[in-house]
Amino acid sequence: MAAYSDIPAYLRLDEDFGHLGSFRQTRVWSMATGLAEGFAIEIEVALVAILSGIAHTMGGMIRTSTTFASVDPPFSLLVVTPEPDPIWPEVPVRFLTHEFGVAMRQSLETYLTQKGMEASTTGENPSDTSLKNAAELAERVWVDGMVERIATNSVRFPFPRSLIDSRVLLSTPAVGLRRAFRHLEPIQKHQLEMALSTNSRIIAPDGEKSSGVPAFYWQTARAALTPLLTENPWLVSVPFVVVETTKPGLANLDTSLPCVTELHRRCHSLFGKRQAAGGRSRSIHTSAKIFLPYSAFLEEAQASTTGGAHLASLLPPRRVAELGLKLTSVLTVLEGKQQPGELEARLGLELAKRLSIRRHQILNASMPADVVRAAPD
Repeated sequence: MAAYSDIPAYLRLDEDFGHLGSFRQTRVWSMATGLAEGFAIEIEVALVAILSGIAHTMGGMIRTSTTFASVDPPFSLLVVTPEPDPIWPEVPVRFLTHEFGVAMRQSLETYLTQKGMEASTTGENPSDTSLKNAAELAERVWVDGMVERIATNSVRFPFPRSLIDSRVLLSTPAVGLRRAFRHLEPIQKHQLEMALSTNSRIIAPDGEKSSGVPAFYWQTARAALTPLLTENPWLVSVPFVVVETTKPGLANLDTSLPCVTELHRRCHSLFGKRQAAGGRSRSIHTSAKIFLPYSAFLEEAQASTTGGAHLASLLPPRRVAELGLKLTSVLTVLEGKQQPGELEARLGLELAKRLSIRRHQILNASMPADVVRAAPD
């Protein structure tokens, strides 16, 4: 972590909830430690990556409304790694980006097996009708997948259209981020920046509106980070989380790792709940007692007169609080609760503060200070 002298007082971490060990009290801890051990990466990076993957799986099924913000779980994450194309970053969002064919095949196999059992029981032979029904089922499963699990590795507006969902996950472009951004026209880059900065749909000059609110889960090599930010200083003004793993992770191809199995099980469960919600959001109530740490944080930030030289390169207090609310909502769902308790509220806020400090460190180490400070909010 950065030296305390460099951190505004309101961002300093709580002694009880500001350390990663406090997550031992949560259900996400075993998945995070499993991912960290299985792929030889830092626990902080594993924890944040899993929370981001779960948040994208949840989409807009949960909404937290306050007097200063109304947020749903997905948040943008940039993972920085020593190697250009590691294996592990795909794990937390694999269900969203790679599971269409798997889901469809499993549904078809189950359907055809059931039909075969029915035929053997009644003495009837499977007919062409069964194959027709199977084809219709395959189409329905595919359409449901496109509706419910919108993801794209393109950064071009407009984003994929969703019939009932309002979120789209932007995964790492196949050509890499730098090349993908170079291919954008200035207006397209501006549209992407506006959508990511405002956390909302955007409207093109011709009146076309993006069908999904984008948030990204991107990976880049450490050697490419400085050129990426130098070529695209607009990215600094976008509210995103950035974490870095400092050693090459293991190229572990074992998909039966307990942490991977558990993560995919969670995603399947959340996907079902999200589908059942039919695009409707459930609200989290921000009771004064449970969310007292948030109000205290914002009051202290508003009254703070320290750290002025650093505030431009840190996430503004409101952005930190919004990220904390997103993390709190994810932890609440993972704990199987309808509404957050004190633990989820405190952990969400403290992790958001920790990640804003981490963002400050990584950006300052990767870009000239004047470029970071000059980035508009």
